[in-house]
Amino acid sequence: MRVLHLVHMNARAHIDRLFETTRYYHGTGTRATGEAILASGVLRPPNIEDLNKRYGQSFQRPVESSVYLSTSLRYAVIYSLEGVMMGHQVTLRPRAIQEPIGYLFVADGDVETVADEDTLGAIPQYLKKPEEWLKYVEDENKPLVQAFLDDPRFRDSVERLFRQLIPSHTYAQAEEGLAIWQSRAGKMVLKKHPAWAADILKRLFALIANVSTTKEVPWTEAWTVQKKDSHLIEPDCSNFFEVATRIA
Repeated sequence: MRVLHLVHMNARAHIDRLFETTRYYHGTGTRATGEAILASGVLRPPNIEDLNKRYGQSFQRPVESSVYLSTSLRYAVIYSLEGVMMGHQVTLRPRAIQEPIGYLFVADGDVETVADEDTLGAIPQYLKKPEEWLKYVEDENKPLVQAFLDDPRFRDSVERLFRQLIPSHTYAQAEEGLAIWQSRAGKMVLKKHPAWAADILKRLFALIANVSTTKEVPWTEAWTVQKKDSHLIEPDCSNFFEVATRIA
């Protein structure tokens, strides 16, 4: 009977995992964007005209037809506050004075995603000295760096793939930590890759908190936060929902 009970419990746990959904977050510090998302009920990619106006053809222009999400609440809150201001008094710039409110949206469900290009482009930096990066890398990227430390073969496979996909000059600039070149490098990885790399990328994407999707994503919760209250938010954002206000 004990054995049957354990089998039943294991089966129940497996079924529960099948129905687990991922919790995604999306933050914006711009009122117009926040209100548009609120009105539409979905997170959707920005239109081309808006991308042209805001980014032109810079290396850090977001991938067209993509909406960005994160499984890291902290990362989304940074976008809501327009900076890493948790635990600090926000510095009010002219636009921030006009737009004192940040927005954060929560989406629960199955979403077909790929890794965010900025995180992908930072990988050459992590590959170089993962033992040092682990000491001060952002929390959302610790599992990625830890995987390179725990599995040297995986680390070598990723480096071999990235050096094949990214031209040497771009790789060197990304390895040095230059953000604009990291964005460019990440886009190159997303654009094309050999068939043999499918399993490597699948494992890599599973370790990355920041992602994008070309699908419209319905949000399930909407919150606002006063930017002037940034000093009340813990650095890890563990009390964010106590400081913020739910509006939908």
